[in-house]
Amino acid sequence: MPAVELVSVTKRFGRTVAVDSVSFSVEKGELFTILGPSGCGKTTTLRLIAGLEIPDGGRIYIGGRDVTWSKPYERNTAMVFQNWALWPHMSVFDNIAYGLRVRKVPGDEVRRRVKRILEIVGLEGLENRYPHQLSGGQQQRVALARALVVEPEVLLLDEPLSNLDARLRISMRSEIRSMQKKLGITAIYVTHDQEEAMSISDRIGVMDKGRMIQIGSPEEIYRNPRNLFVATFIGKSATIEGKIIEINSDIVEIETPGGRIKARWMDREKPITGGRAVIVIRPEETSISRQPKGPCIEGVLKNTSFLGDRTQVTIEIGGRDIITYTDPRETETLRSREASKIYLCLEEPPKAFQT
Repeated sequence: MPAVELVSVTKRFGRTVAVDSVSFSVEKGELFTILGPSGCGKTTTLRLIAGLEIPDGGRIYIGGRDVTWSKPYERNTAMVFQNWALWPHMSVFDNIAYGLRVRKVPGDEVRRRVKRILEIVGLEGLENRYPHQLSGGQQQRVALARALVVEPEVLLLDEPLSNLDARLRISMRSEIRSMQKKLGITAIYVTHDQEEAMSISDRIGVMDKGRMIQIGSPEEIYRNPRNLFVATFIGKSATIEGKIIEINSDIVEIETPGGRIKARWMDREKPITGGRAVIVIRPEETSISRQPKGPCIEGVLKNTSFLGDRTQVTIEIGGRDIITYTDPRETETLRSREASKIYLCLEEPPKAFQT
């Protein structure tokens, strides 16, 4: 039995369909991430699960119970908001204890559970401080502790790291993943940051324009995107448009501004000879060369950027900038060749989709 299941859930705001017949399930103990750009419906989906919004269609189940029309407090979920929503006039202890007191948990049990969760999130000794006396990372931990202390059936996290600086986000996402696994709690995590989603998730559901486009493990979604949106939204990539010249099973030959390239057809729609296609190229699948070596695309070396552990190389092909990376020791040599012809060599067939 799934911990959470949505069946054809739809939510409208006026004429806008925010969530369009979305269906997915989350297993017990799983960290499932809803990933997508701003306005795609991911936060609305989370709020529907929490009971903060009521669907216009479909059903929502938690632990096999139909909670579609249940009040938020009847669902045994807890939510961590984007802005953390801490009570500024309450101490750390009282903020964390708030949900327990609302549930009329006895005082001794409140103290025991708050003490335990303070240890888990690493806030021992800070229970008497107030939110304004804490760093951003500490405030985020208080919000997380407040959600975890009520021992919810499902933990819901809405962009919980978006207000932290880049370095702290990286460390905190590892801690969230570690705590979630240690406690064995089911979690649904919402983010627009694809690197964040890839690093912490058991599975990812990619949303766009209110629809769930693809669900799978991070590796599956990255390596086998279902359509052009997923291929370009997940990971770093560049695209080149061209014309389909030849079709051989799932391998198509495409005429591009930089030459003919064989690519693996990934689109649900069948390729058509003479039709237009888009090739998606990822940096790690390429190398650069002064002379063509195997399947290559000809372009012009536009610029190079030294990044410390690697050098970013921008190649212009048919008016589009394609970014790849190379050994940082080649930086000066490449800079001396800027504006000259260069080849982007493909170490494996790139993915191709219908335009």
